[in-house]
Amino acid sequence: MSVTQRGLRPSLRSNFYWTFAGTAIYAICQWGMLSVLSKLRSPTDVGIFVYGLAVATPTYVLAQLQLRSIQATDVTQRFSFCTYLTVRIICVVIASVVILAIVFFTHPDRITMWTCLFFAGGRAAESMSDILYGAMQLNEQMRTQAASMCLKGLVSLALLVIALQTWHSVAGAALGIMIAWTAVLVAYDIPSTARMFRSLHRGGIRPRTVSIRRAWSVGEIKPLLRDALPMGLVMFLLSLNANIPRYVLKAETDMKTLGIYAALSYIQVGGMVVVSALGQAAAPKLARLYQFGDMDSFLVLLKKLVGVGGTLGALGVLGVSVCGNMALTLLYKAEYARFQREFVVMSIGSGLMYVTCVLGCGMTSMRCYYQQLVTIGSSTVVLMACCTWLVPRYGLLGAADASLVSSGVMAVLSGIAVLAEMRRKSKVAVSVAIPIARTVEVQ
Repeated sequence: MSVTQRGLRPSLRSNFYWTFAGTAIYAICQWGMLSVLSKLRSPTDVGIFVYGLAVATPTYVLAQLQLRSIQATDVTQRFSFCTYLTVRIICVVIASVVILAIVFFTHPDRITMWTCLFFAGGRAAESMSDILYGAMQLNEQMRTQAASMCLKGLVSLALLVIALQTWHSVAGAALGIMIAWTAVLVAYDIPSTARMFRSLHRGGIRPRTVSIRRAWSVGEIKPLLRDALPMGLVMFLLSLNANIPRYVLKAETDMKTLGIYAALSYIQVGGMVVVSALGQAAAPKLARLYQFGDMDSFLVLLKKLVGVGGTLGALGVLGVSVCGNMALTLLYKAEYARFQREFVVMSIGSGLMYVTCVLGCGMTSMRCYYQQLVTIGSSTVVLMACCTWLVPRYGLLGAADASLVSSGVMAVLSGIAVLAEMRRKSKVAVSVAIPIARTVEVQ
């Protein structure tokens, strides 16, 4: 039984504020790392840094199987925390082996190789923190999660600066980030999660538990994998969508162009921080409303979230159109400001992604995993086709255009999927209600 079932649930506003604060500080620190790197090193080094992330991130995103969101919306506690943790450990080990194989067979230069490997180690630690966040989110302990994210962001930024000043190497910066993420997992996340479970037990709340032996059994793991695999593929494709333009840019141009593209795209993360925080805070409530058939309230809340995402996207496009050159010069260097047109195109695509992110939270709350897989898979195919055609011809602008087209396709298909599922749910409710009403009339 979760905290939410005992009337101890914090308000949605409180959860949003804490989630927003943690996610915002973490994202600012992530952007700060890229900004520091761009000022202290060349765009080519920024490209190597981003490429290391692009190699490690999709694999670990797939390994995460979106277990955090599934756990956070598992209001009936179908699976125990031990089962979620067991599946995450297995998947992280497999992902680490895959990254080693990729690095071995691609034979990158020494700096790029170590950058990829250090980022892989950091992502492994981050994946373990992520599954602990799922338990916190289920019990709506957003304050603890926010504190962890703040620590992770600040410590990783500090160690990146120290590593750059000490070793003057991108690989050293990646090593600093790996140490930071691992330290926060060991020193804060694990003890905080243990304290949370002890507090639940003292309050008379008994979360579902299984023995360690049973948690490793096929009968316990298989149903969770069956539910989680579609969502893992969804998140993998989303991560792949973010990195496909980078892969093609590296193949068709050079590391310098890749570094500039990454710097431009990361400024748009600010809006995603707000939308993601709001979605995470609202996900448990959306799941409860849908679970108990309150479709009117579900739709009202989802519309509000979509409105926030659309408004942030419009404000972002306006801001980039007016102040883009000045922002790029101030945040990076003057050579980045030459790409104002590409910056505007990327900001439009980001606005569409804000709306898609909200609709994705709605579909996750509705347990529409396969629908998300079809939606994201379709946009991935479109993105690959557009990048293959546009990047060799137009370079960085082609990559921006391809991302915009893909984002539009994803937003439209997500909206269609949500409406279709709500219509299906309404028909099911009516088909159940009519026989009951007739029975009452007869009696």
